[in-house]
Amino acid sequence: MLWSTVSASKVNAWSNGGYSSDPSNPDYGTHDWIAQHALDWLPISEKQYIVNNLATYVYGTELPDNTEAPDGIGDKAAHHIYYNSAGAVVDDSAAVRASAVYVQALNFLTSGDSANAAKYAGIMSHYIVDLAVFGHVMGSGTDWGDEIHHSDYEDYVNQRTSTYSAEFNIYLSFDGNLRIISAYDAAKEAAYDTTFDVNGDVTCLWMDQNYDWSNPTFKNRCGESLNLAVNYLTDVLHTLYIQKASGGLNEVSTKILSASANSVYFIYADPHRMTLPVAAYDATAGGILYGLCQNEQNIGFDNWGGQDGTPAWLSQGDADRGRLLLNSKCVVCLGSGFPNGPNYVVGYYSYNAKLTPMYDAYEAGEVRYKLQDGTVVASLPDSTDWDHNDLFVIMVFQDANGNFILVIYGYGWRGTLAGGIFFKEVMKPNLASYTGSAYIFRWTDANSDKVPQASEINQVYPT
Repeated sequence: MLWSTVSASKVNAWSNGGYSSDPSNPDYGTHDWIAQHALDWLPISEKQYIVNNLATYVYGTELPDNTEAPDGIGDKAAHHIYYNSAGAVVDDSAAVRASAVYVQALNFLTSGDSANAAKYAGIMSHYIVDLAVFGHVMGSGTDWGDEIHHSDYEDYVNQRTSTYSAEFNIYLSFDGNLRIISAYDAAKEAAYDTTFDVNGDVTCLWMDQNYDWSNPTFKNRCGESLNLAVNYLTDVLHTLYIQKASGGLNEVSTKILSASANSVYFIYADPHRMTLPVAAYDATAGGILYGLCQNEQNIGFDNWGGQDGTPAWLSQGDADRGRLLLNSKCVVCLGSGFPNGPNYVVGYYSYNAKLTPMYDAYEAGEVRYKLQDGTVVASLPDSTDWDHNDLFVIMVFQDANGNFILVIYGYGWRGTLAGGIFFKEVMKPNLASYTGSAYIFRWTDANSDKVPQASEINQVYPT
């Protein structure tokens, strides 16, 4: 999360038409209107779990504002994203909350709990679509100052979005593209558009200073923002379903190990960046996996961006270094991404796109593995004897281009090597049983030889 000294005292949001006395028959307002219309452009298979629990989904949209209900959240102070005039994020509170609830929704969906998956999808929607309100990107400490108009703006909109078929339906139009995007990025992009406008004209400041519903430019900009919010939510719900449908580690058997020739890409950190010789063991672990493949596959490095005759596998831009330029391929990466390497691919998808199921963090004197919602699921103190102990993760996910990505890394080189060994000796013969997307293991050196053996490895997540 990005912290700043900017005031975060927001108390209003798109309306829900009040707080519901009966969750099975929720009150209806703008949040519900946006959430329900986001379903319009999804294939039936992707939204069926929500359609079957529509009241629960709609009820969920009010909970971030609601402090009265037993399951209310009431974290209104986190419903904003602030940019500075240079276009840099200075406070990403709403994006962090959207990402955290997204993970909860995904966990419920993966476990087969459709009702709670729908409820948390509704909760998540709130944090994303609030950013379509100019008052949620302005504050007393921002470059734009505190907004003058907020609740009056939202009340006017609510009067025209208080039923599924409402006056402002005229502004809704599908952009024609279901894309993979994280809840975090959707919230940030929505906030950026609200703040700056794509053409730089009808900005948040302009909207606040030119508040006039009789002005077509003002009113149409409101409609444009509402439509963007619906489209962003549609994309995130699409991503949620695709991440669940992309399968778990069991999919590695067909997508990687028995894949046709030259359809899998093993991407290692550029060896020229190595500062320790033991970093080569990332490639050693990768070699174990490569040896399990039935057919010849591609091998390359994370600095291959089409320059100097290299294939154009990855972006090398400052903002998205490590983003795959491949489409609908399978990728294997060894090595951590913290903070921007050693493996750029893992770094980008862990800390920028936030599409990995989990990431590594080094804080409070501990090595930690955390879900994208910030939950710590495994840790060891910094003082651990890393010659004889390690933690490692084995996980899969899908990116925005439909690439299926397998990642293995430990805190130290022995952890990554242990991941390769464990995958070969234990996981591969039993891949059908590994239906989850991420697993964490601990290696403890039982015979004190400083070399991992499969018999010395135990699963610590999920428990």
